[in-house]
Amino acid sequence: MDRELKADAGGYARRAPIEQKLDPFKGIVGARLEVYPKLTAQRLYEEVRTAGYPGSYGSVRVYVHQVRPRETTSRSGGTVRDAPGAPGPSELRML
Repeated sequence: MDRELKADAGGYARRAPIEQKLDPFKGIVGARLEVYPKLTAQRLYEEVRTAGYPGSYGSVRVYVHQVRPRETTSRSGGTVRDAPGAPGPSELRML
């Protein structure tokens, strides 16, 4: 069964974005994170609740995770590797 696919046939148009409950409060969250980048999502949720946010904590948590400034340090904590050719820990056990 051969079918010809046409680019314009049966396509769906992209919907306009739906305004979320958090949208009017994103400015508050962003401003607080700029000044205090380590604020918890719980603390930010409490602040937007007092400003009138009617939504859930989960929505705030997801948004904070998306916009929080990333730390530039490495996950390994900056450990220094041994020099090339030096015996590793497993080789030292054999000695």
